[in-house]
Amino acid sequence: MTGFGPGEADQLRRAMGSKRSAAKMERLRERFFTGAVANGIYGKLAETVFEQVRAFSTYGFPEAHSMSFALLVYASAWFKRYYPAAFCAGLLRAQPMGFYSPQSLVADARRGSGTGSVTQLRLVIVAGDHGLLCLIPSCSRPCSRI
Repeated sequence: MTGFGPGEADQLRRAMGSKRSAAKMERLRERFFTGAVANGIYGKLAETVFEQVRAFSTYGFPEAHSMSFALLVYASAWFKRYYPAAFCAGLLRAQPMGFYSPQSLVADARRGSGTGSVTQLRLVIVAGDHGLLCLIPSCSRPCSRI
């Protein structure tokens, strides 16, 4: 669309993945529009495409990071679905995190995963420790330390 060569395309890719992407994107603006006009793309359409690319650059991140993030989200969702109490205990152990309060996490765990299993979370304070979260299943098996 813009006729960018390999070097310019790499500059655009880097600008989109950079912390200071807005300034870098602005530096590429004139070249972007010059190339778009040379390829028959004018006015509102060229402006719309540039604005979409620029908007993506404010929240996009490199592919390697997105793949890692996708794996993290999948694994977290799997644990939350099949082991909601252990998932909650792990999040509580990692506090303070900043997104959700411990009360919100516990309330979410109490709502459950829909599996029908009931598990209690107990906080056990041990001298010299920050506390251990024990998972106590609804049956009489021993608790698991996390």
